[in-house]
Amino acid sequence: MKKINSHELENLVTLIKEFMIDRSSNNKNFKELLAIYESCYLNFYPDLSKDLRINTYVQDMKNKKWNQEIIPEMKNGQITDGIHRGIAYLKCIKEGIYEKELPEVYLKTL
Repeated sequence: MKKINSHELENLVTLIKEFMIDRSSNNKNFKELLAIYESCYLNFYPDLSKDLRINTYVQDMKNKKWNQEIIPEMKNGQITDGIHRGIAYLKCIKEGIYEKELPEVYLKTL
């Protein structure tokens, strides 16, 4: 595992092509997923994919209830696990929480 910072996390490509209201066919990186999330999470119902769990993750991280590291898993050059947690982490930073106050992020390559 390799420790990474928020800038490295932003640019990691995920296996997600369609997310929330976005139906484009390209794989999204974390920065793109955060932008999509922020543009539509207030009006996103029904939440069949449980994407709104990001809200809970953000609150837990802000309130220091998140006690574990964030470990996105990469396989074949794409993040396959830890995507919602990564989005929540970046949202916290965008809202003014310093990285040093958040859980550490480690990239795990499978």
